[in-house]
Amino acid sequence: MRVAFPTIGTMSYRSHPFYQISGESTYNVSKGATLQVFSSTVPSTSRKQALGIQLWHMLPSTHVELAWKTGIFFPTGFSLSYHYTHGYEDTYRFIAQKEIPYTISPMTMDTYYHQAILRVFAFNPQEKGLNYFLGVGVGLLEAQLETTPVRQSTTYLIELRQYPIGTIITGMEVNGNTVGYRMEIVTVNAKEVQLAINPFPNRSEITKIDFTGSMLRIMMHYKF
Repeated sequence: MRVAFPTIGTMSYRSHPFYQISGESTYNVSKGATLQVFSSTVPSTSRKQALGIQLWHMLPSTHVELAWKTGIFFPTGFSLSYHYTHGYEDTYRFIAQKEIPYTISPMTMDTYYHQAILRVFAFNPQEKGLNYFLGVGVGLLEAQLETTPVRQSTTYLIELRQYPIGTIITGMEVNGNTVGYRMEIVTVNAKEVQLAINPFPNRSEITKIDFTGSMLRIMMHYKF
């Protein structure tokens, strides 16, 4: 069994969710989320949720994996894993100022990916050394977005979700006796993310957005 911690990385989108929701040109770029390694506080977007959910959302991005060798030429090995990934982003990633201009709607979003992934390996994943893998995954996406639209005084907390989402994974890893390092690119297919509400008057008809994009994950894992 392998347990990965910490997991670091970034998520980039084909079209940023902030732009799709608000239509504001400031957000019409491909910048994306930073994966959360560790949080000692409850995410601001989760503070109105049940205590159990708040504690869960404080967990670091991580995964648990079981790997086996196959005894055939290819794939030489395969693994099954559960991944929990927490992404965070806010308006300050898009502006150079320390203060948000009054012409921009401030936004904060926490995104949570839960994935079950099957990987196949070029070499035996139980042995030391360099290895390469391909994988496919299925899971769910949940997010909470907090915003106060321009010219409004009300702050909204928007729930977003899609079940299921699909992923394709490619990557490489280096394994030692007990510690290994992995880098992978995860292509996320999430074209039907539902919004509970859209408070922007010029975009109120948009209740479904696209989270499709690519995630880079770099992690250290421990073998037990």
